[in-house]
Amino acid sequence: MGNKSGLLWYCVLFTNPKKEEVFKVLKCKTMNEMSYYLDIEPQTLRNFYHNQIKERGILKYCKITQNLNI
Repeated sequence: MGNKSGLLWYCVLFTNPKKEEVFKVLKCKTMNEMSYYLDIEPQTLRNFYHNQIKERGILKYCKITQNLNI
């Protein structure tokens, strides 16, 4: 796996649930920081990233990635 301390997390927010038009991109150092910005539990955010839960609430309008190649 290697050292992942330099990686950044990006949360791309869209204007609609179809994810057609980008509204804003949040750049975060950790998933905990991103969960603070989105006002949801960190565990819920991690489960969404790993496709363990379905989209709900604000997660319908966002995509989480570690690179910006959308």
